[in-house]
Amino acid sequence: MKHRPIMPSGSIRIGNTLSMSLQQQGGSRPFWALLCLALLGTLSVLMTFLTMFVPLCNVWIVILFSAAALAFFSVHAAAPEKTHYSLLAFLLGYAVFFYWKRELLAAGLMHIMNDVYQAIYYTDWEYFSTDPQYNTVLSITMSLCFAMAPITWLVSYAVIRFHNFFLSVLVTFPFVELGLFFGVVPEHYAMLGLAAFWCGAGALQLAAGKRKQRLKDHSSFTRRGKAFLPLNDLKFLLTERAGILTAMTVFGVCVLAEGLLHAVHYERPEIIKQMRTDFQYYAASVDFSDMSTVFPFLARSCLSALQHLPEL
Repeated sequence: MKHRPIMPSGSIRIGNTLSMSLQQQGGSRPFWALLCLALLGTLSVLMTFLTMFVPLCNVWIVILFSAAALAFFSVHAAAPEKTHYSLLAFLLGYAVFFYWKRELLAAGLMHIMNDVYQAIYYTDWEYFSTDPQYNTVLSITMSLCFAMAPITWLVSYAVIRFHNFFLSVLVTFPFVELGLFFGVVPEHYAMLGLAAFWCGAGALQLAAGKRKQRLKDHSSFTRRGKAFLPLNDLKFLLTERAGILTAMTVFGVCVLAEGLLHAVHYERPEIIKQMRTDFQYYAASVDFSDMSTVFPFLARSCLSALQHLPEL
């Protein structure tokens, strides 16, 4: 009589042959999360600029064009590089349109710069004289749409293809700083959306960095249920979703905090207002050819030391 071996309760019994799944897993990548984050950044920087300087334009046309341009560039940012030939056709059409409507675009740019000048210096004077034959609303709308094309291009590639926080900030920050430096206040919700986009882009880059580090430190395969998947081809869902989840969290917390401040009737202390005024005055008086303007406290210290030198 043949006895069956007694298997301990903690042992492992292999019932069939282990198989490895090597199929592509790219379809699981949540493209919608990256697209929503890029859309948040694009619309936030646009609305922040419009609420600071209030140019006379058709806002809905600019928003719809920006969303359409972002969708076009986002598809190319997510696709392999060999499918980017349609971008050449876009660049050719972009250049032809610029040459064809260059006078109208120049008129719109001068109108926008006049609006910026009036908002910064609180005046009704215009810095540039504009040609009255060009419609103001049409020229400004056309110029904003023309300017949003490269912005959406860079934002889509920074978020979707490169997961790059610094490029995202570099593209969106200068338009906001132009007004904030001179004390022009944008719409709070637009600015909160832009700040949430920056936080989301930072979280996206950190998550992507963690994924690359994990690919270097761990073995070539990971187990998902009964299948073993190659790490070099696996798209971790957390990486793409980290950006939009962080942005939504930051935006929600900021909106809640602003509502609470309005409820308690909070006002900014005078010392904070004075610090902001002093910083603006200091930044406007900096002259790098004279180091005493760069470090004014050193000039005051040296002057005080020279005054007390005879007493020593």
